[in-house]
Amino acid sequence: MHTQKIVKYVLSAALIAVLPCVFAAEAGEKVVKVSPEGEIRSIESALDKVRALREAGEIKPGERTVVELAPGEYRVSNVVELGPEDSGIVFRGAGAAQTRIVGGVRVAAPATEVYQSGVPFRMKEDAVEKVRVVDLKAAGLKECLGRETRGLATSARFYADEIPLIPARWPNEGFAHSLHTKKPLTFHYTNNIPMDVWMQEPNILANGFWTYTWFANPVKFAFIDKWAKEIRVEKGAEGERYGMGNGLWFAYNLLCEL
Repeated sequence: MHTQKIVKYVLSAALIAVLPCVFAAEAGEKVVKVSPEGEIRSIESALDKVRALREAGEIKPGERTVVELAPGEYRVSNVVELGPEDSGIVFRGAGAAQTRIVGGVRVAAPATEVYQSGVPFRMKEDAVEKVRVVDLKAAGLKECLGRETRGLATSARFYADEIPLIPARWPNEGFAHSLHTKKPLTFHYTNNIPMDVWMQEPNILANGFWTYTWFANPVKFAFIDKWAKEIRVEKGAEGERYGMGNGLWFAYNLLCEL
C-alpha cells in the first residue's frame, strides 16, 4: 500500500525525467514499447495494453513487464493509478536521449509589458515595470485559477524558470483577522484595507480558517461594505458548513496587490 501511494504521487507530478538507459531485455521479459510517433503514444495507453494482455492470458499476474518509453515528452493530464493487479510493471527510458513524463503545459506564448497588454491599470506603480502579461487562454489553458478545497489545490500552478509563481495576495505573509457577524455569509474585517481599490477587482478569492483552525476553505467575495467593514461571500462556499466566524484569512487573485 505504501508503494502504491508513492507511485500515484510520482505519476501525477508536474515533471519527471526518466533516466536514459540502454540494456537488453531479460529472458522472458515482456516489453511494451511507447513512442510519441508510435502506435502506443501515452502512459495510459501502455497500461491499457499491458492489462489487456494480462486479461487475455498472454502475461501472467505479477510477471515482469517493461513499459519502454522512447525519447520524447509524454504528458499525463490525470492521475495514473497503479493497483496490486499491476504488480511487475517497470517503466524505463529507451536509448541515451532524455525521456520526460510531464503533468503540465509549457507556455510558449510571448510575454508583453503591462502598457501593451490592455490589462486594467490597477497595480502599484513600483510593480508595473516588473510585470509581464501572458495570455494563458491563447496557450490552451481554459481554466487557470480555481480554488482550494480544504487545503487541496484544484487550481493550476505556474512556474517561470523553475521558480513557482504565487498568486497576488494580501497580506503578503500570514493572515488577517475576521470577526463574526449575525449576517449570513458575512464577516467583519479588522485590518486597514484599501477597499476603494479592492472594489475595482472583479474576482477576489480568499482562503482561511473562518471558524475552526482545523478547517480551511475557499470563498469568493460577493459584496464589500467598506463603511461597515464587512464582506459577504458567495453562497455555495464550503464555509456555509460552519459559518463565517472569528478566524484567520487571506485574499488572493488581486491585481492591485502585485
